[in-house]
Amino acid sequence: MAEQPRGELREYIAKPESDGTPPSVFDRLAKGISTMAGNMNPQVQTITYIDDESSTTTTGYEQEWPVDGNVYTGNPANDMLHDMAWNAVKGDDARIYYIRLMGWKAGTATGTFRAKRYLANWAPSSDGGGAGGENNTFSGTIQAKGAAVHGDAEFSIDTATGFETCTFTPDAEPEE
Repeated sequence: MAEQPRGELREYIAKPESDGTPPSVFDRLAKGISTMAGNMNPQVQTITYIDDESSTTTTGYEQEWPVDGNVYTGNPANDMLHDMAWNAVKGDDARIYYIRLMGWKAGTATGTFRAKRYLANWAPSSDGGGAGGENNTFSGTIQAKGAAVHGDAEFSIDTATGFETCTFTPDAEPEE
């Protein structure tokens, strides 16, 4: 059994279209992001029966991904999160789509991989800072809203800019 390196996970984000639907192209979160870890936040229900036995059941999850990064201008995904933090977005303005692609291997320039897409909120916790001589930083949390949509993400690298993007095709039947 082999461990999965962090580099084999890829994350992409984009703002919803003006009508709230998912966009067709997503930008990769990469350069400038120093920390990004997922929290499942299981929701549980415990029932105690009349004979004093209890049962605990997981009823769902409220997934979130805390993000810390350096402001790296010119990276579309990084710019979007920093701009949203700088502008202290809230409500519908804080909505993003977040894709998590699994199984990417180093040296792969294009390809299609299994992925999950989430409708999410970006909840910024800082809009920039750092000590003198340090990089300007930002942080926040991507908070999933509802269940993931499973599908295939096809990614490619723009040869002019060097930035990676992906498109997402949902499965015909949603998985639970």
